[in-house]
Amino acid sequence: MHRLGIAVLATLTGTALGYHPSVALNGHGQVVEMHNSGTGALWYWTETYDADGRVAWQRHGRYDSGQTPAIALDGADRIVEVHQSQSAATLWYRTGQLGADGEITWSASRQYDNGVLPTVAFTDGGAGSRQSWSKGL
Repeated sequence: MHRLGIAVLATLTGTALGYHPSVALNGHGQVVEMHNSGTGALWYWTETYDADGRVAWQRHGRYDSGQTPAIALDGADRIVEVHQSQSAATLWYRTGQLGADGEITWSASRQYDNGVLPTVAFTDGGAGSRQSWSKGL
């Protein structure tokens, strides 16, 4: 794991047990972090980021299998997550809704393309946000 990735993951989760962390923060101070375990499991943490710079942890859980996750979170608390299969060059996505309690309600995982190192971003933070996906390399 890259040193920066270890530092980000250790800061967010209190451990350095994970790979390829991806972090999204919206304008309400809600944070979602995702990483893979190195053995095929994909995990998330939800947090809130306070005005004084403190992070309050809310939820942690396994949500899928794969590697190299990327996440986008908009101002309406909608999530789009993309990742590569753990065993093939296929790309998958899930959408979700972040609840006030930090729990994520996920859609089913769906394949959308072939490739590696996917990325995802919302193009604006409003209620009419659109997502932009990349196949990576």
